[in-house]
Amino acid sequence: MNRDKIKSFIDWVADNFSGIANLIFIVLTLLLTVVLELKPSIPLISFEQYKWYFTILISLLFISIAVISFIKDSNRFKKVKLLEKEILDLKNDNIKISNEKSNLENEIESLLIDTKEIFDSYLGFMSKSLQLDHNHRVSVYKHSIDKFMIIGRYSDNPKFKKINRNQYPENEGFISIAWEKGEFMVDDLPDPQKESEKYLEQIKSMCDISDEVLSRIKMKSQSFYIKTLYGHDSMQPKAVLVIEGIGQKSLNIENIKIYLKTAPSFVGFIEKLKVKINNSNIASEQGF
Repeated sequence: MNRDKIKSFIDWVADNFSGIANLIFIVLTLLLTVVLELKPSIPLISFEQYKWYFTILISLLFISIAVISFIKDSNRFKKVKLLEKEILDLKNDNIKISNEKSNLENEIESLLIDTKEIFDSYLGFMSKSLQLDHNHRVSVYKHSIDKFMIIGRYSDNPKFKKINRNQYPENEGFISIAWEKGEFMVDDLPDPQKESEKYLEQIKSMCDISDEVLSRIKMKSQSFYIKTLYGHDSMQPKAVLVIEGIGQKSLNIENIKIYLKTAPSFVGFIEKLKVKINNSNIASEQGF
């Protein structure tokens, strides 16, 4: 406690030493003036002695200035060193936090990749259970703001399994109809190989979709079953399931409905893959 008071007093003196020194100098000057005026009436001490005392006091004053300045500079040096140490510690902490953040992001990315692979395997199991073959495909699109982004796909056909388009507008195509109504199905679209124009025109008559997007479609399916998927709260739609196939009547829609009522829920995958969707890079839009 006393050491703190002494230190505080020394710091105060150091910070205000210039004013204190001026005050002492003025006081000593006034004292010398008074002594000079009164020297005839003060016979005990000669004028030379007064001069000597005054010189001693002035010397002590400058010595005090030097000592206080040294203490002040020493304290400043210690403070600078302490600040430098704190800055270095902060930099090291920032580096440590940055490394931990990077490691955590890598772990999350690894978990997301594992989850994505498990989800694709789950869709493969669904495909097999529904007896779908190389002319079919199962996809799941998660809704994000104003678009759908794919989070899973399976097909026995590598060409159809490939993801060429990561996002899909919420107001375009058959997906938009299912999103609004909860379900969409069609299984009698014309053969795109034999009646290409009729195929395109019938799709355009059923939903909003541009000629450009239609021209980029890689899998020209004739049968679709699309259903809205809900989250844990079962109140708000979260995603859409798209099952499609080449050829008319190529889907057993009634069997699909029965399977979805008894199959394990999609909810866990939808929720876990949310981060992946929000941070994924958008691929080139070259059809779906």
